[in-house]
Amino acid sequence: MNPELMLTLSDWQTSCGCVDILMHTTERCFHRSGGMELTAGIAETLLKP
Repeated sequence: MNPELMLTLSDWQTSCGCVDILMHTTERCFHRSGGMELTAGIAETLLKP
């Protein structure tokens, strides 16, 4: 992917994309299936400042 293409998006579209990424990442925190420790750990690491 060419990162310069992101510059052609409006601020609103970029913001919506960022929120979508965060929401899909936080889904891991609320999903209660077992055996997902690696995925949960990756999601937790992504959410750290």
